[in-house]
Amino acid sequence: MVSIRPSRPGLLGATAFLALFLICLLGASLGNWQSVFLVWMVTLPFSLVCHAIGGALQGALGLSDQARAGVEWGLLGITGLVEFYLMGVLLGRGLKR
Repeated sequence: MVSIRPSRPGLLGATAFLALFLICLLGASLGNWQSVFLVWMVTLPFSLVCHAIGGALQGALGLSDQARAGVEWGLLGITGLVEFYLMGVLLGRGLKR
């Protein structure tokens, strides 16, 4: 059986993004919608894709604007964790060499 062990730098990167994401989510829930743009800028290529997916789902399923924002936040959270995990893994491998 093959065992896959998570990378420490990858977990560190994903944890850093998770902290940033949760702080921005808290700010957005308290009414500071400018914190949304920080997450958008950190995950820029993926945030555009998440926005397009949210728009497509809104048109197809008739979602409200608030539901669309929730879908986009969820997609951004997942893609951001994966992105920062992979960046941490690649940076960790690069620093080892």
